[in-house]
Amino acid sequence: MSPIDFGREALSDLRASKLRSLLTALGVIIGVGSVTLLLSLGEGVRSQIGSTFADLGTTRLVVAPSGGSLGATASTITLDDVTAIAGVAGVQDVAASLTIPLKVQGSGALLTMPVIGTGTAYFVIAGDDVVAGAPFTGDGGAVLDESAVKSLFGTSSADDVIGREVKVGTKTVKVTGVVADPAVGGGSGNFGGGAAQSIGIVYLPIEPFMKQTNQQYVSQVSLRATEPGRVEQVRIAVRDLLASRHGLQDVQVISLARILDRVNEALSVITGFLAALAGISLLVGGIGIMNIMLAVVAERTREIGIIRALGATQQAVIGQFLAEAVLISLLGGAIGLALALLAAAVIERAMGVPAQPSASIIGLALGVSTLVGVVFGVLPAWRAARLDPIRALRHD
Repeated sequence: MSPIDFGREALSDLRASKLRSLLTALGVIIGVGSVTLLLSLGEGVRSQIGSTFADLGTTRLVVAPSGGSLGATASTITLDDVTAIAGVAGVQDVAASLTIPLKVQGSGALLTMPVIGTGTAYFVIAGDDVVAGAPFTGDGGAVLDESAVKSLFGTSSADDVIGREVKVGTKTVKVTGVVADPAVGGGSGNFGGGAAQSIGIVYLPIEPFMKQTNQQYVSQVSLRATEPGRVEQVRIAVRDLLASRHGLQDVQVISLARILDRVNEALSVITGFLAALAGISLLVGGIGIMNIMLAVVAERTREIGIIRALGATQQAVIGQFLAEAVLISLLGGAIGLALALLAAAVIERAMGVPAQPSASIIGLALGVSTLVGVVFGVLPAWRAARLDPIRALRHD
């Protein structure tokens, strides 16, 4: 008999006991569905994170105080340090930033919101689009993001607020520009700095802002390398420069590329762990298939004796029962895959969590389900083939 014949016979046997076949495949359905869904969500989240970091720029670096997270300890970074960093080979743009929450008053509201003192290069490095006006004029003026425009003036028109006044702390300044809201919740120039809020951000020129707030040090420094291939070289050069000026434990230099690598590593470990847990269902499903197939062999002992008496070889019997086990497992895998794709679409629509069930994930799901059928179908098939034809014919 050919593999096609084995498949036809197996399909006919499954049709004769649909409910039992479905229950037999249940473990594989749950296992394949869980693994496929988790891997798809993992790939989707990884892709979304990669896209976010790509939008921020792969040549970006940040200098911040040492600590468990950026900005976790008091800063000792000065504007002189910023000038020194600008002179490092491979550095294209540099911008210091100082973030302090202050009361800000517009024509429509008085709010406490994050105020960032910085320079015009800050917006270039962060990739924040200027939607109206221009960032700063000389040492004066203020720049708002779009959320701040709505919060302070009650309008969504960026052009309407250019030239209007806002009171930042005790100082009144004119709005010279409006930039798009930061793409990441940590603020335009912060990695997890917590500057961005839904009410928006106000930007002021850094030197007047430091004098106004009586600050000697900046919160952090954003910089950009001339090309991606020089990021690590620039990171090391800036680190060594600041080590000579501050000491090794004083500041840290972090690149987006290194952060992305760490995030991907952590995400891979978590996804793999969860997928392994879900894979236990596949093991349980395989054991279920083996037990049911052993019961089927016992039920069909007389039938096996008849086909052996008619000339069927042991290989033919093994092929028949193995094909049935594989078909059960493969159908279970296909059902689990379909349910996983449906669940991924529902989760993405309802919760906004992206899912990317790639061709490799789908192929892996179907391949694993086939392998489960082969591995756990061998014992029942072997037992069926080993039955003595005479004793099998006498079996009631």
